[in-house]
Amino acid sequence: MVKPGDRVALEPGKPCRQCIRCKEGKYNLCPDTMFTATPPFHGTLARYYLIPQDFCLKLPDHVSLEEGALVEPTAVAVHMTRQANIKPGEKVVVFGAGPVGSLCCAISRVFGASKVVTVDIIEERVQFAKKFAATHSYVARKESPEDAAKRLIEETGLVVGADTVIDATGAEPCIQTGILALRVGGTYLSLRARAKI
Repeated sequence: MVKPGDRVALEPGKPCRQCIRCKEGKYNLCPDTMFTATPPFHGTLARYYLIPQDFCLKLPDHVSLEEGALVEPTAVAVHMTRQANIKPGEKVVVFGAGPVGSLCCAISRVFGASKVVTVDIIEERVQFAKKFAATHSYVARKESPEDAAKRLIEETGLVVGADTVIDATGAEPCIQTGILALRVGGTYLSLRARAKI
């Protein structure tokens, strides 16, 4: 039970709590979930933010607010990489070098991936993710998904493609390129697959 003044980490998604997915306990799959800071919903950079109590996790005294802010994105990254069933020696490509994507790179390494490629359109994000956890980096540019996948495979030495692709962007070009960059029989996961493909 949390009370006013408690330091908390929060689950930033607000599901409807009425649909079949919510009632199954899979509220992350609710089609009506409102995720803060995911358009069209605003983020939590406000003096006050209202969220249900059961979506707040009280932080122990030894955990800083900065560490607490990483609880949810780390949980998402662990869930994504577990879903992918990454095995030692596998080659993983992660689209999106923001917080969740960078953490997916790190968790992939923990699970034994021998090659982890970070992909983003912003050079600074790619460089951070590579320094943080990825073994290889790729700065995407405007080109067809077919050309992008071919260049990604060639420039990062994936040879026959990635064993696993994790998309942390939800952007249509990333989804298409990611699927094309997979090896035959590879695994594709998308955190936010709401784009029309």
